[in-house]
Amino acid sequence: MQIGIIRQAQLLFLKELKCEWRNRYAINGILVQLLSSVFICYLIFSSINSSTWTALVFLVLLFTSTNAIARSFASESEGRMLYYHQLSNPLAMFLAKALFNSVISVAIAIIGFYVFKVLLGTGDEPMQLLYLLLLFSAGSGLLLSTVSAISAKSKGGNILMPVLAFPLMIPLLLVSTTAGRKVQSQMEFDVLPDILVMVFIIAMIGVLTTLLYKFLWQD
Repeated sequence: MQIGIIRQAQLLFLKELKCEWRNRYAINGILVQLLSSVFICYLIFSSINSSTWTALVFLVLLFTSTNAIARSFASESEGRMLYYHQLSNPLAMFLAKALFNSVISVAIAIIGFYVFKVLLGTGDEPMQLLYLLLLFSAGSGLLLSTVSAISAKSKGGNILMPVLAFPLMIPLLLVSTTAGRKVQSQMEFDVLPDILVMVFIIAMIGVLTTLLYKFLWQD
């Protein structure tokens, strides 16, 4: 008897965790990139204002997450993808990948936030900033998973990934940085509309991907 989509996604997610743990060199590479980026920012900026801090932290997290997720679908061989297609629901496969990538993005955000905090400070309201970073990271993980799936179907996937990802990330990035600047300026009541827009963008990405991924898989 075929198991449900949620159970399939759970099993595939655990498979992703085990594979990533066995290939820890990839995780180490991501951490080195993240720490190096923050340290370079620390060397360049002797003092930093809240607006610059907000822009830097979101950009560093975006580029690090993009490099971490770019290989998500491209690393799977055609034969393995065909094998997954025979065993599982296409939606379960994507949900597992998207959840795993979002977890990676959130982990990068947490580590990056505290490294920034140690080297460059955080300004006012650090926990509100962290919550925004986590929401942004979860959304970027979902969006980058979709772009990774699309680029993996093309011959030039490694080139297509950033070309597609960065324009699509602009709305979420702009809203997130705007909310971050408002938090730094202690304008808590004005942040709620930006958070709602972020949630709407993430939900829209999730719905569209769920509807379209099946056709992408079958292609």
